[in-house]
Amino acid sequence: MKKLLSFIPVTIMIVSGCCFNSTPPKTEYFTIANPSVHARYNYHIQVAPFQANDLYGSKMVFFKEPHSVFFDGFNRWAQTPDKMLTSFFNLYFNNSISPVLKKRYIPIQLNAVILRFECNMTKKECLLCINVSAINTSEKKLLFNEIYLETQQMNKLTASSFASSMFKAVRIVAEKIEKILNNIDEHSHPKKGKE
Repeated sequence: MKKLLSFIPVTIMIVSGCCFNSTPPKTEYFTIANPSVHARYNYHIQVAPFQANDLYGSKMVFFKEPHSVFFDGFNRWAQTPDKMLTSFFNLYFNNSISPVLKKRYIPIQLNAVILRFECNMTKKECLLCINVSAINTSEKKLLFNEIYLETQQMNKLTASSFASSMFKAVRIVAEKIEKILNNIDEHSHPKKGKE
């Protein structure tokens, strides 16, 4: 009996030692990265700090249909989505090595609100929804106001694949905005019938 009793504390110490010495999962950080391809022209536009739905902070957001939301505690964005996209669009449209668009300079401010910035686990895709507007700051005129919804399939349900797919979605939105900027005439209105 004494042998049995003396064995119990040792067993408890070994088990509890394993628990206390186990290392917690390491937090990893991801980014959509800087644009690998820039706009055709340097637009010299002012990119205002983007706004974002309160849901989207540094923790990656995963949805599982129909109503489940998960905030990943160990896979995080290196910057919050609003800051990442502000930087991305600023670099994309104001690249110093791109030529200036050959038309009368129009002072433009680009504004955006991120409405969705998440991974849909059920569909295995990332989803970006963003409301973008541009203003002629000298004339206080709204040039355009569009909501863009882009989805990109993910190879795997991983944080790395999420970041890579989101990069593609953001780049597609940037290219669509670029087409509109290319067709803004000197009277500060997008030309009709052109993308």
